[in-house]
Amino acid sequence: MAVQLVDESHWDDLVIIIAVVSSKQKETSSTSGMRDTVETSPLLQYRAQTVVPSRILKMEDAIKNRDFESFARLTCADSNQFHAVCLDTSPPIFYMNDTSHRIISLVEKWNHSEGTPQRLPTHLMLGLMLS
Repeated sequence: MAVQLVDESHWDDLVIIIAVVSSKQKETSSTSGMRDTVETSPLLQYRAQTVVPSRILKMEDAIKNRDFESFARLTCADSNQFHAVCLDTSPPIFYMNDTSHRIISLVEKWNHSEGTPQRLPTHLMLGLMLS
């Protein structure tokens, strides 16, 4: 069950940018991909039992405290683990393409040059930044 932690004005300098990197339909639908993942990925079970509960608490703190660095680190780690679970699925699921990988690489280099996360790429190319 979803619970609203803060109101919509809590973090009003957080901006969301969406980049659509392909208009092609996904090879694996989200519904069938999730079904296959639940049936075949031991990593999903580990994630659900071990990783997610503590990550949720850390993410709640990051949001409440407007801690973009922690928010970015947790979001990117979760996105990376999502793709690890997809690869752990049988047959493996590939949602990102070469353009996705290039964008992530560019954003990672940009963040590294700034010393702290300024932008963050995720698996759906949801770019979050502080304005």
